[in-house]
Parts: sequence; C-alpha cells; structure tokens
Amino acid sequence: MMRILVLETVHPVLARQFVRWVRPEYAGTYAEAHAAFKRARASPDYEAHLGNLGHEVAQIFVNVEPLQRLWADEAGVTCEGEGWQWQLITEQTRQFSPDVLYLHDLNFFDRARRAELRDVCRSRMRIVGWHFSLTRDFGAFRDLDLVLTGSSGFADLLRNAGVRAEVLHHAVEASVLSSNLEDLEGQQIEFSFAGTAGGRNSWWARRYALIESLMRETPLEVWGTDYEAAPRSQSDRILDAVAWAGERMLRCFAVPERIRRTLPVARRAVGWVSPPWLRPVSRQYAARWHPPVYGIEFVSVLRRSKITLNVHGDLPDGHAGNVRLFQATGCGACLVTDDLPGLEALFAPDSEVVTYTTAAECAERVRFLLEHDSARAAIAAAGQARTLKDHTWHVRSQQLAGIISRIL
Repeated sequence: MMRILVLETVHPVLARQFVRWVRPEYAGTYAEAHAAFKRARASPDYEAHLGNLGHEVAQIFVNVEPLQRLWADEAGVTCEGEGWQWQLITEQTRQFSPDVLYLHDLNFFDRARRAELRDVCRSRMRIVGWHFSLTRDFGAFRDLDLVLTGSSGFADLLRNAGVRAEVLHHAVEASVLSSNLEDLEGQQIEFSFAGTAGGRNSWWARRYALIESLMRETPLEVWGTDYEAAPRSQSDRILDAVAWAGERMLRCFAVPERIRRTLPVARRAVGWVSPPWLRPVSRQYAARWHPPVYGIEFVSVLRRSKITLNVHGDLPDGHAGNVRLFQATGCGACLVTDDLPGLEALFAPDSEVVTYTTAAECAERVRFLLEHDSARAAIAAAGQARTLKDHTWHVRSQQLAGIISRIL
C-alpha cells in the first residue's frame, strides 16, 4: 500500500464557481464539499480509483480558497497573511506524510517549492509531477523523481533534458458520463468546439486559424476564450501596431531573431503571424460564439453535440494526446481531430474518430458527417466504446499505480 498525496490547482474560473457548484449538495463538512466539487469539476477522482486499489490517497485542490479554509477550520489550523495558501499546503503535506507526492502544476510547484515540501516531510518521499505544456527549460524538472506526460513525443523531450519521464495518457472520468445532467434533450448542437480558442499570435495560433476558417465554412459553434477579444488599453493598441511594423521591417532587413528579441517595442511582436488590428473571430460570429464552460457544463456541451472539433496546441512534440480526445469520445460525440503521430495507438482513425490534415479537409468531412447520420452515429458509438474500454480513469489509475510503484 502507498500513501499518495495529490496536489492540484484548478482553473481560476473553476475556483470561483465553487459556491455555485457545491451549495446544492453541501451540508457543512469538508468531506461533503470536497466530494461535491470533484463531481462538478468532472475530473479524475484519484481518491476513489487509487483507493479501490488499496492505496491511501488524499486529493487537494490547493487554490480553491473556500475549500482550503474549510479544511483548515476542521483541522484547527490557523493560516493568516499573504502566505496563508502556502502555509496550508505545507501543513497538509506534513500531516499526511505521503510516500508519494503527485503534483499537477509544476509552474505553481516550482523547484524551490518542491524542495521545501521535501524538507517538510524529511523522509524518502518521492515527488512525481505531471507536465504536458509548452516549456522553455525541460531541465528545470530534473529534481523530480519522475515526470508523467501525455505523449511519447513529449516524454522524449523530457528525457533528452535529463528528466526521468513516463507516458500516462489523459483519460475521462466515467462516473461523470453516467451521471444525470440537466437540460439534455439529445444532440441538438450540430458542430461544436469547447475550450480555449487562443489567438492569432498565441501558441494556439494554428487552432485559432482553423476555427476562423470553419466558422466561415460550417455551422461551428464555439464555447471558449478568444484571446483577440481581451480588453486592451489604447496605449497597448498603439504599441502593438508599432511593434508589428517594426518587426516586419527588421525581418525585411534579415535581422536575426536573437537580436530582434532584445530591441525595445519590436521584441513585443517577435513570432507574430498576423497584424494586431484584425477583428476578433468571436465578434465576427457573435451569434455562434458563447462564453467558455467548465466542469460538468463543459461535459454537457459535448454530450449535446453531434460532432465536436479537436485541434491540438502548437506543442513542440507534435504528437496526439490532449484531453479533449477522451472527453469528446467519452461523451458520445463524433470527434473530428487533427491527424498527428500517436493517434493510431489511442483510436482507430476514420472508424473511431475522424481525422483531417487541412482546414478544407476538415470542413469537407464535417459536411459529410452532418449529411450522413448513420455513418456519424457509428463512428461516435465506436469512439465512445473505445474510450470506455481503454481510456477511463479507472484504467489509468491502475497504470499510474504501476508506474509509481517502480520508483519506490
């Protein structure tokens, strides 16, 4: 048996929605509020799955302040001042005294904080991290005993930087899919995308360009964040325009990027592919662009979708493996996803999911699926069956326990 402490951060919006989500089921105790939040968040229940394997597990959402304050009140722990959050995390780690500390946010739990947590326990505690996002220095994770990641390509990047890494693919929480969701009256949404849409000059630039094209060519509806629509001051708009013009001029004179990145103002636009004054896609198609959804509300959108779109971020590994692959198929939507290396190990292309390589091909395939109900339904059913067989957190937790046991 292992004692495993899982420390997670959640999206700030999720943290703010705590009261609205939990209040209907909350009767006053930390355990009840914690269980209600896990259900509403629609994310892995490590305590249930790893607990069923015989391990003692605690899963803590470190930036959900009402939940953390409730834990502190019940434990008789006083945490005050600006550093209350970190005081509480160190106390929770000390009290649980884990064999394995599993950290889900290696930006929040940076190297200094990881070292402090090792000192708190003063034992042979192993620290395992999860990381599957853009990183400038993979070597910053060498202090960890193990880093888990979502694709073989990303694991290779970590290993090449001297980090011990293993693949643990994302998965879906099957208990959420079987729960009763309100306002579900069949698949009323023709074609959806739910998530971060990104922006023209963000690391989701490829995703944003695809969404812009599909908004023109298909009935795509988006529930997500458009970075291009973020409020900006007049001075920022002027700086962006000047930076764009300066960057274009410097590139025309073949000034190396390493030098351009050192120049005031112009460095602001290094890497941009579009001028900053173009109209945001969310404003061009306002009737089909909805506010972002999270947790059980995100699941509801997927379950009401006939077809849903997946396009990976511009990660350096270029492999398939983002969480939407499993969420969408698990919810029973027909998933249309970018054709990337590694996808065939997770799903059978064009029988369990539909793939594309260009925006034009994506639009063509979406139109075909909307016109052929039986073909779409067969692919959706096959994709859902594959996910519920191979890609649930019940399955992943067994894999996780096996991986962790090898480092103890």
